[in-house]
Amino acid sequence: WMLDSGTSGCLGRPGWGCVLPDQVRWFTRSARKLAHIAKENDYTGTLFGHLFIHIPIEEALDVWTRAVTARNASVDKLLGHKIESVDCSAVNTGVWAAVQELKGEGISIEGIWHGHDHNNDFVGEVTPGSKVGYGRKSGYGGYGGAIADHPGARVLKMKLASGLNGETRPERLGMKVLWSTYIRLENGEIDQQNPPNMENETVQALCAR
Repeated sequence: WMLDSGTSGCLGRPGWGCVLPDQVRWFTRSARKLAHIAKENDYTGTLFGHLFIHIPIEEALDVWTRAVTARNASVDKLLGHKIESVDCSAVNTGVWAAVQELKGEGISIEGIWHGHDHNNDFVGEVTPGSKVGYGRKSGYGGYGGAIADHPGARVLKMKLASGLNGETRPERLGMKVLWSTYIRLENGEIDQQNPPNMENETVQALCAR
């Protein structure tokens, strides 16, 4: 899934843009429609997906803040770097709440991925099985920095789990989609990312807007 987060301002409030409420409604409505079509075709398993939004939702900051407060990156299975502030949308329009609501209906958005902040590439688990994080600055436009000066891309690697006798037809078994992620740098190197050291990190109280 991809949702446009605009540029600046949200629902009359100054700051960064957001996924508008009518977009959130479209997303949930469309996801439920796909789930209905799947059931009509005898698929009874979970529908898996990932969601891409340029400007971070507030929960991207939450996942980092919890680890800083605990002084322990393992709290949220946190990996990667936060070199600059998290510039979230001016208003929390309920994207994360919608994702969690759908999860209860068998529609699992396993990751929400952002750009926008060129020197952040961290990822963490907000709730079990649901991650929020960043990609990696991939081009040469815009500002640079410690991360941005080393372009790359976040890779999502997905495959169907094998079933009985090597069966790989999800419509028959409702199988889980296995996935992993890493950063591939422009020079071809692979960055699997490590847990950050939280000892000297300070809490960013609010989204930078």
